[in-house]
Amino acid sequence: IENDNKNRLAQFTLGRLSFNIFQPKNLVCTVKSICNPVSVHNAKNDDSSHVGTEFTYNFIVDLIIHAPSNEDSNNDQHRDIHNSDIEATIITKGFCRPSPDVNNRMMVTFTGSSLFQKKKSDKATKLLWNKKFANAYRKADRERSYSGWMLHY
Repeated sequence: IENDNKNRLAQFTLGRLSFNIFQPKNLVCTVKSICNPVSVHNAKNDDSSHVGTEFTYNFIVDLIIHAPSNEDSNNDQHRDIHNSDIEATIITKGFCRPSPDVNNRMMVTFTGSSLFQKKKSDKATKLLWNKKFANAYRKADRERSYSGWMLHY
């Protein structure tokens, strides 16, 4: 995101922050903090035999979603970013293990992601959240279909 970022804020679109998992992808977000807790998890096969050492590899991103309250979502990046801010968290869960082929390399597998609104939101912010995200998965499903993909690109 290019802007006059005098405070050196880390800003990205929701799509970029979430590996394009969450919609609408073009909403501008400001990252407040990122936490990447890693802990040992001993992996086992289905027959309970030991596979080797795995590590949990989760990302917890506290952010502010700058959601315009108007319907003109095409201009999300060119509006006043302090209008209709929503505090939220993205948690991306995963695990990693040493690569069997390359020394000093870890292989990472992401297993899921969640986006949720902070609990201290007021009624107007909750309404805006519902307005922005209520039909997001329906839209994503349309874009993922073959004909939707062709029309989208």
